[in-house]
Amino acid sequence: MLQPSSSADIYSADVRIDLVVGQQTLSAAKVGPDHIVLREGVELDPCDGVLVVQVDGSVSHTPVRLPFGAMPFDRDVLVEQRK
Repeated sequence: MLQPSSSADIYSADVRIDLVVGQQTLSAAKVGPDHIVLREGVELDPCDGVLVVQVDGSVSHTPVRLPFGAMPFDRDVLVEQRK
């Protein structure tokens, strides 16, 4: 039979996801292999940006391309990883 976990066994990572485009830092709710879901809609022309993911203080930067930009009525933005 399973025993209830104690509070010492529970862990939740501190995660922050941002998309940096030019001088703008846009907060993201989630990220997938080919898209980012922004917390708020924004209008952007096709452009380059940087996906910044922070997990418990460890930061990774991934250069991305927004081939179709973004529209304020659609928070799901297609991205391609740049090399």
